[in-house]
Order: sequence, then C-alpha cells, then structure tokens
Amino acid sequence: MKCYLLVGALASFGCASTSPKPAFDDTARMVQERSGQAIAWSEDDDRAAIDRTVAGLLGTPLTPQAAVQVALLRNRHLQATFEDLGVAQAELVQAGLLKNPTLFGSIHFPLSTGAVADGTLIGAFDFIDAFSVPAKKHIAASRLAATKARVADSVLDLAHETAAAYYAAISASQILAMRRAVLEAGEAATEIARRLAAAGNTSELDLANREMELEALTLEALRAEAMAAGTREALTRRMGLFGMATTYALPEKLPELPKDDALPDHLESLAITQRLDLTAAHEDAQSISHELAMFRNFRLWGLIGPVEGAYEKTFAGSEVAGPGTTLELPIFDQKQAVGARLEARLRQSLDREEALAVDIRSEVREVRARVGFARKLVESYQTRIVPLREHVVQLTEERYNAMLAGVFQLVIAKQLEVEAYASLIDGLRDYWTSRSDLERAVGGRLGEQPTTNTSNAGTTAPKQQMPDMPDMPGMNMHDMKNMQH
Repeated sequence: MKCYLLVGALASFGCASTSPKPAFDDTARMVQERSGQAIAWSEDDDRAAIDRTVAGLLGTPLTPQAAVQVALLRNRHLQATFEDLGVAQAELVQAGLLKNPTLFGSIHFPLSTGAVADGTLIGAFDFIDAFSVPAKKHIAASRLAATKARVADSVLDLAHETAAAYYAAISASQILAMRRAVLEAGEAATEIARRLAAAGNTSELDLANREMELEALTLEALRAEAMAAGTREALTRRMGLFGMATTYALPEKLPELPKDDALPDHLESLAITQRLDLTAAHEDAQSISHELAMFRNFRLWGLIGPVEGAYEKTFAGSEVAGPGTTLELPIFDQKQAVGARLEARLRQSLDREEALAVDIRSEVREVRARVGFARKLVESYQTRIVPLREHVVQLTEERYNAMLAGVFQLVIAKQLEVEAYASLIDGLRDYWTSRSDLERAVGGRLGEQPTTNTSNAGTTAPKQQMPDMPDMPGMNMHDMKNMQH
C-alpha cells in the first residue's frame, strides 16, 4: 500500500498545467491598471468578439484611446510577444517535473565451455534531482514573473508608440491642408502676376520671382503630402490593419490643450513603483539569486549520481541484487567557475536594476520639463503669435481694399499667418507626444485624457483652444479679374 502511495505521489509531479492563461490574465491586469486598456490573445479569446470591437472603434473618427485599443487587439507583433508567456509557463512546469527513472537490461550468452548464460536488469532514479525540484521551481517562477512584467511592458511600449503615431498623423494631415491652401493662394497670385505682365504692368523679373515662389510652394505641398502618407501608414502598421480597415477616419485637428496638466506629485516615486521594465529587472536578479542559492546548497550533492538498483540472474538459477551509484571526484573541477559565473551575473543584474532606476528618475524629470516647455510654447502661439499674425492680415486686407497695398503683400501676410499656424500645430503635436512620453516614463496614466476635435467651428483662436486654419480670401478668379480691369 505504501508503495502505491509513493508511486502516486511521484506521478503527481507530472500533472501540472502548461496553459499560459493564468500568466496572461496577470499580464492583462497589469496593463489594465496602468493604461486602462484591454488586451486579448487571439489564440485564446473569441476572434469574432475582437473583430466586432475593432469594427466599432474604426466606425467613427479615431480618438487616441481608440487607436491604442485597436493596436493592442490587432498588432500581430504583440500577439507574437504573448507567446513568451507560453514558453515561460512551460519552463515552470518542466522545472517541477522529476527526471524519469531509467531501466537497463542485458542478456549474456555463454561463449566458452563451462560458462553460464545470465541476464542483468538495472533501474536508476536520481533522488538528488528530486530534492532540488522546489529550488528549480522557485527559479522558474521568478523567470515567469519577469516574463509577465516584460510582456506587459511591451504592451505599454506599443501603446506609447501608437499614441505618438496618432498625433503625428493628425498634425501631418493638418500641415498638408495648410500647405495646399498656401499653394492655392500662390497659384492665384502667380496667375495675377502673369496677367499683369501680359498687360505690361509688372516686370519680367517680378514675374520670374513669383513663379519661383510658386515652385517652392509646390515642393512644400509635395513634401507635406509625403509626410502625411508616411505618418498615416506608421499609425496603420502599429494598429495592425490592412485591406478595407485602412480607410479609417482621423479627426481633422489635434486635441485641444487641456486647462491644466494635472500631473500628480512625486512622479519619480510613482515611476519606480509602476515601471514594469524595472519589475522585470528585479525578477531577473531574483531568479539569479535563487539559482546561486541552489548551486551552493547542492554543490556537493551534485557529485553523487543516480542511485541504481541492479538485479542479475543466471540461467543456472543463481540470483544476485544490490544498489549502486556513481561519485564524481572533484579533483580537477570543484565547480568554482560555475559559482563565480553566477556571482558575477548576480552582481551584474543588481547593477543593471539600480542603473535602470536612476535612468528612470532622470527620464521622468527630463520629460516633465519637456511637457512644461511644450505647453508654454503652444500658449505663446495661441495667445500672442497667431493673433498678431491674424491682426496683420486684417490690417493688410484693409489697406488692400483701400488700394494702399498690393495683392502680393496680402499673399505674403497670409503666408506668414499660415506659417505661424503650422508652428502652432507642431507645438501642439509635440505637447501631446511629450505627454505620452511622460506616461511611458512614469509607467501609467497621468489623469486627464485628451479630447479630440471633430469640427472646425469658429474662426478666431481663444485662449487655450486650437484655432481653425485661416481662410485665404481675396485670392479667387473674380478678384483676379477685378485686378486685371
């Protein structure tokens, strides 16, 4: 009876589950706590439900949160990263398994007179390895914890990259619309110059200069078009979309500047608590520490080989049996190199963990300062530079209507206004990108999330609000005909 109980106890070591779902659930929880986003493993979850969720998110102009959520559900690189959890879970199960017992059998036939045939049966089981199973499971559990943190950190990396690509795509689209408006105005002004030159009212040199300016504006529009296409594709790649799904709509304008940054206090301490790459580094150091402890505890025991039980019977009827084992003599190799390597790896992992903590604190301070600078820059453009450019255009239009300024002066004034607007777009993009960088540096959300503009209502930029792109009045064919007369 006791023999059956022993066999049953040993067999239970091979019943551990290799399913990575519990590890994935832990990873999903870490991501949810830090980003508010859900992840799904397409090999495990309902694909139809994922498709419905993605279709719903793509059915309206994308918000930053929606773009990130699509990426976390659709990006196949991320799905491949999830397989690291399956590998780590399998290694944990393997660490908890006993080595299989081995059997060796042989039959010896007589080759000389008087010799007797016999047979040998040897069974071996590594008891020393069985004693080390708990320690090996401890090491594998630390490695699994490090893998979960590392995979969750990869999820947050993708979320950050998607948000940055989202803001870049919208700003590039706005810049393209602005460049096309400037080009249209330049084309109208050049046509006026051609008509004036044909009538003898302007010099050939002035006409050549206008045509050169038009070529420069055309090139700027082409560059803006290439930038818009490239940034949109960068966003599409991160969201893992293809086919008809790539026709998703983006808002026409970047999100407005929030009323305040709502940054929590003690960001450095928060980052040290939340950063998953730091958690992974700590777990890596823990696994090496456990490995070193196991080496020290089983260093001498490891010299003893598997315990063998031999049974021999001759065809003449005699039987013999007895135990046996092997013993490694540590004459040349006392395993000192193995221990020294583990000690060096442990010191290295601890140094890397500490260095990462120092870098994280510095990164948080740097990005927080960048957020503040970007906000001041946007506020300066919104409250001073853009309104001043609009005022200059208004005064130039008044002089143009009173025939005190020419059409080319008005075109230049409007071009400078649009350039100021373009700088405002760049500044607002840099602000939201910096906010995203700060969230990544801290390892979690910072509070207020951006709200995306979906309309172009309004013509003047009030404080703390994104202005609409200035119109280009006075540059149509009707005005050109009036100029010609």
